[in-house]
Amino acid sequence: MIVVAELYAGIRDEDEREKIDEFVGLFPIIPVTLEIAKSGGLYKRDFLKSHGVGLADYLLAAAAVIHESEFKTLNTRHYPILKDLKPPYVKIRKAQQRDQPVYPGGPLSVTS
Repeated sequence: MIVVAELYAGIRDEDEREKIDEFVGLFPIIPVTLEIAKSGGLYKRDFLKSHGVGLADYLLAAAAVIHESEFKTLNTRHYPILKDLKPPYVKIRKAQQRDQPVYPGGPLSVTS
């Protein structure tokens, strides 16, 4: 639910809204349950001083742990709870190559 809210918060126009509507429909939605809320709150208590990210990130981490879900993000620093978290891809510097994403393992490979 949190990711859905974040996606809709960034919508710029009606065409983009239609695309987000379609995109969101492709994935199961995990509601924030009492168990997720408790875990997310405890993560925030334990990691806020060292990582300083918002409650939404802690709730996402809690949902991933509780549901044993695969979690992908470019902001791996925000999720100290998810120990082996790797970004789905990394960007290299513009001086090396023009805004082309580089995937761990090679230019076209994707992490598993």
